[in-house]
Amino acid sequence: MHEFLRRLGGCNPSVTVFVSCCDDAPVGGRAIANRALSALSDPSLAHGYNLLTKNCRQFSQYCVSGSVDNGLMDFSFSNLEDVLKRELGMNSWRVWDGCWEIA
Repeated sequence: MHEFLRRLGGCNPSVTVFVSCCDDAPVGGRAIANRALSALSDPSLAHGYNLLTKNCRQFSQYCVSGSVDNGLMDFSFSNLEDVLKRELGMNSWRVWDGCWEIA
């Protein structure tokens, strides 16, 4: 969590990490985490950040869906929510306190 909040060379204004949940339980899983770790070593996915064309929401959509071009790839937050709802049954956001483990 702390490494994520220190991203962007210290220019990140975020102080909170939000977690997609189904009711009170976080949704996700080891496959999504592994996809994210693999993507970080793929220059076409992990490098060249751009707010409109290659941002964290698109990266998250890829990690959840496994597809770079799933018809929903968009920079908007609402599209990320659509993917999370469809793929994981997400219905709420909660602030991560650093205590949840990945299943």
